[in-house]
Amino acid sequence: MLTGIVQEVINVGVGKGSGLKIDGHKYGCFDPVKTGLDIVAIGDEVTFDWVQKGQYKNINGGITKTGNTGVPQAAPASNSKSGGNAGGGDFVFPIPALNYQRSVVRRDALTQAVAMLTGSQEDQFKGYSPDQSAALVIEIARTFEEYATGDDVEKAANEAIAAMNAATE
Repeated sequence: MLTGIVQEVINVGVGKGSGLKIDGHKYGCFDPVKTGLDIVAIGDEVTFDWVQKGQYKNINGGITKTGNTGVPQAAPASNSKSGGNAGGGDFVFPIPALNYQRSVVRRDALTQAVAMLTGSQEDQFKGYSPDQSAALVIEIARTFEEYATGDDVEKAANEAIAAMNAATE
């Protein structure tokens, strides 16, 4: 059993390469969701069992947070549903600002925005400076993020509530 403060979290999804670093040593895992790596942040105090396999130190079982949390975790929304994903974790929609899922969505949104600018529609964006291109990529990525995280739905609902309240005043 190892207890320590997380120095680094590496989450590349299911497969080789995910893990965390404690006291300068990397401990790997195959499935970040099943082990609990997906909810661990730098600065968290965690406890877990591990086994040595050749040169590798592998997390054996689940990771338990035992102390300080380095990064505040978002509270789950009231409409979260358990057990729907492959790892058995919670789906939360709209995705809260500090939820790990949002960082994945943001990374994907940036990838898609860059692909849109450099892909088949390349001629449409010729003549933009590098700063203009970067600003356009970020603008497109934010649009993708707003849709994928549910921010657009939440914004529309809040606007509708505000309009109904204004109409009844």
